[in-house]
Amino acid sequence: MVPYQVATRLRASTKFQQRARGAGVSSDAILNLDANAMADVFGVDRVLIGRAAYDGAGEGVAFSSSLIWSNSYIWVGNVGTSILDGGAAYTLNWSQYGTALNVETYRDEPIKSDIVRAAHSTAEKVVNGAAGELIATQYA
Repeated sequence: MVPYQVATRLRASTKFQQRARGAGVSSDAILNLDANAMADVFGVDRVLIGRAAYDGAGEGVAFSSSLIWSNSYIWVGNVGTSILDGGAAYTLNWSQYGTALNVETYRDEPIKSDIVRAAHSTAEKVVNGAAGELIATQYA
């Protein structure tokens, strides 16, 4: 997992550009490499670029955008497809409550509106802390 700002700065670095050229990427395309091309350059299965943000402000105050994944670290590790593959962590879902994300709509006549409600019953669980490594960046 590479934070978006770190990935952008990485593409502009001389060492990364030289490595990309060595992997057969043309000079014109280096700054526009997607995650799959970056994985080819690094020789790994997959590169995930973290771009998501959330409202980090408290209840009742103005919106304050906060990144979900900090610019301070890159995570390198094993992401399995099932809990038996030995990956680092999983999102567990209680099936008796339905799928991971349930959306329902209903009509509320007193306010003359259709109400859309979403619910999600999951828990995130680290199953193997040794399956990954955090690498500190020098992003400032």
